[in-house]
Amino acid sequence: FVDLVTAALYRAYDDKADIITISIGGAAAYTEDPRTIAIQRITNMGVYVTVALGNEGEGGLETVNMPGAAPDAMAIGSADSTYTLRYYIIAPDDSKIFYDPGTAFDPNGEANDGCVTSNPSMNGTVVLFTYTAQDICSVGYRCNLAFEAGARGCLIYNIGLTLGSYFIPTGSISLADAQRIISTVAANPSAIYTFTNLFGLSSMSTAGTPSTFSSLGLTGDLLIKPQITGIGGMVYSTISVSAAVQNSLPKPYMISSGTSMATPYVAGTLALFLASIGNPAPYTVSGYAQNGQCRPTFSLVKNIFQSTANAIQIYNSIVFATSAMQGAGLVNVYQAITAGTIFSPSELALNDTVRRATSYRVSVINIGNQTAIYTMSHSGAALATGKATGDDQL
Repeated sequence: FVDLVTAALYRAYDDKADIITISIGGAAAYTEDPRTIAIQRITNMGVYVTVALGNEGEGGLETVNMPGAAPDAMAIGSADSTYTLRYYIIAPDDSKIFYDPGTAFDPNGEANDGCVTSNPSMNGTVVLFTYTAQDICSVGYRCNLAFEAGARGCLIYNIGLTLGSYFIPTGSISLADAQRIISTVAANPSAIYTFTNLFGLSSMSTAGTPSTFSSLGLTGDLLIKPQITGIGGMVYSTISVSAAVQNSLPKPYMISSGTSMATPYVAGTLALFLASIGNPAPYTVSGYAQNGQCRPTFSLVKNIFQSTANAIQIYNSIVFATSAMQGAGLVNVYQAITAGTIFSPSELALNDTVRRATSYRVSVINIGNQTAIYTMSHSGAALATGKATGDDQL
């Protein structure tokens, strides 16, 4: 695997790629690796490299994938999208109720709500069952019983994505939407709800906050990862024709989540940045170009993008997420292209190899064409490791 990825990196360079984006990897917290050397050589030659950080966020610190741990790579974390596409039901008042379809499930299990079917009025209806984490009843089992009682559909509320029945369509809706349906049907038993196979834009409550699956830095030798964050949570994007067939999809599009989605997102912003300066060829990174327009080094571009990123907060909190989760923040390509100021260096790794340093020099560089006045301030972020009650950590 390592040799294949290394060979692919050199092949992409030989094919004259301007930007190489990698959405594969494997666990490796340390940076000694042939892919590290390949990325270093390629970026020194003026080609930019973005790499997915990994999707092992539940594992805690130092879950960076390789080659994302490579010092010269721009490792990308994930934040959730503002909107996603979901199927919807049309309510009697023409409002939309979004639902998540379930997949087939082996109809075995015991039940709570919906397990014992004694209601003969289920024939030809769509039934609505509640679900709690304490239930010992599977969703598939209760929906299969509803099918045997004549139901034509089954909705579960108080649950996320769910496994459903073999025999009838199964899906899940929110508690608030379920309560709306119950009150509407209680007032008007003949109210009509129309199920569709159409997508609608559904807002994400976690929009713009770090994705829970996104791996955390640092590397094993305490280098900062990720460098920056892109949108990777619940992204509607292209897939291969083969993947569409495997997932029984009519078109090669799918909603997916992962740093594998966030990484090409950031690679696209790098492409926009290069386009904004005329896309100088990679060889001009040496400082020579016939037209005088040279490509910025990848190190400088990382400084620009990190200096202009938007720091993001933990979900449902005013506290900024640790840099081990978000890097410099969520990429902002407009601010990167129009930047008048950059910080250099844009990250400080207080790792063991430089622990003897007693001070650091950070330069604020005006790259605009106007005089600027800066006021320095500081905003704290969450601890990477948490804080126990009574600890004197700041």
